[in-house]
Amino acid sequence: MDKLLSPNFKSFSQSLDHWANKTPDKVFINDLSGDRSYSYFIFNSLVNQAANLLIDQGVKPCDIVSINLRNSVEFLLIYFASIRIGSIINPIPLSVSEKELKAHIDFVQPKVIFVNNADFEQESKKCLVYLVKFSGEDSFINKLKQFPVNEISHDLGDSDIAFLYYSSGTTSKPKGILFDHQGIMNVIASTSRGFGHSCDTVHLGILPMAHTSVMHYSLLPALYSGGSFILAENFMKISRNFWRIIEKHKVNYVQTVPTIIFLLLNINYPDYSKNKIVLPYIACGSAPLSIERQKVFEKKFDLPVVNLYGLSEAGHLTADYPIENRKIGSIGRPFDIIDLKILNNDGQEMPASEVGEIAVKTSGFFRGYYKNKKLYESCFKNCYFSTGDLGRKDKDGWYYFVDRKKDLIIKAGVNIPPNLIDEVLVKHEAVAEASSVGIPDEFFGEVIKSYVVLNSEQKITEKDLIKYCQAELGRFKSPSKIEFISQLPKTASGKILRRELRQENFS
Repeated sequence: MDKLLSPNFKSFSQSLDHWANKTPDKVFINDLSGDRSYSYFIFNSLVNQAANLLIDQGVKPCDIVSINLRNSVEFLLIYFASIRIGSIINPIPLSVSEKELKAHIDFVQPKVIFVNNADFEQESKKCLVYLVKFSGEDSFINKLKQFPVNEISHDLGDSDIAFLYYSSGTTSKPKGILFDHQGIMNVIASTSRGFGHSCDTVHLGILPMAHTSVMHYSLLPALYSGGSFILAENFMKISRNFWRIIEKHKVNYVQTVPTIIFLLLNINYPDYSKNKIVLPYIACGSAPLSIERQKVFEKKFDLPVVNLYGLSEAGHLTADYPIENRKIGSIGRPFDIIDLKILNNDGQEMPASEVGEIAVKTSGFFRGYYKNKKLYESCFKNCYFSTGDLGRKDKDGWYYFVDRKKDLIIKAGVNIPPNLIDEVLVKHEAVAEASSVGIPDEFFGEVIKSYVVLNSEQKITEKDLIKYCQAELGRFKSPSKIEFISQLPKTASGKILRRELRQENFS
């Protein structure tokens, strides 16, 4: 079998079984936090024990299993054990507040939730609460020893729901996104083909595992293709040793977000050398990366940045492959299961170079929004899913992200993408990050306000920065007001929450 090809797995439980039998001694998970490594065989055995633990908790097929834990082996064992017994895994980001967590539980009504917070109490008592400990005699791993390692037999159907993801909610309230086994398998198979992932690929996971990004770009492709996964609790825990870890473990794929790119540029790495690593490029997604930041990074580290574009609802849509004739600023071309179009408000395809809404048709689609069939049905135009993102396609078939449709600033009837202003602002040496929004104005309807985070030890006045923008953009498309802040509001996956900035001005 060609190393780029994998069997036609029906589920990731089946995939794990396959590699546990085919390459039992190969390391699947290398946990940096606990300095522990798990072969495919050992990890598969632990998943069987975790599956028996779930059954002992009364979990049955189609029950929802919620998990609110940091990146850890324990997280992964519960994740795959849920898949194995045919229940629905529901990862919840650690970034949610306790109030939000309780509201989510009331909405989802899981059979059990796994948490590490000993003070957490579910007042509604609508689910069991299982406290996970990471160390000590009563740690989760030690507790698994009391459960049998016998394989759990469950006839998983292609259309059975396997995942209930908690969306980021950058422009609206978070939603529950449902995926079946076949949809996820299609997404991961396409990703593995697109990137050429194989049993030789070593992935480094540094993003929150409760979000789809690191799971769909790294962990699940690693399992699908029989590769290895280096697990970090988060980026900040390993930030000073980032390049040493990549060198030591011969990492050849890592997924980042723009915030991490920014941090890498501002951390001193005196021992860095491109010749010491096998990493061919660094991938970046979840939010737009400014062209200026991309150029600076590539010059400093002599390493291409691959721009990625995708949705929680449809998986990965495009990638800017560095092995092709790249176009800086592009989000690349679609993966092989993706049919992408740029549509106008009437659902008709736009000519090349004209801006419209990005719409997608794919065999990797989600099955619906949890308890919201009406919202799901409203998201389609002529059988294409409306992403809510504005973009364009050039004559060569390369796609470009313009902005979120709901984030557009409409000044005197003119549509102004906030990224246009942000790109100019971050070019200034004093500016670290920027995010622009429309604020109410009696005459224009909306005018532009930019929130700016300055680089350390850099100073500039609001007046001078506005003048700088006017020289680049003209007066009409430049900010009327700039506010300097210490940090921008973001989701745990690095997406800037413009709606929070807008709400501040409408309150």
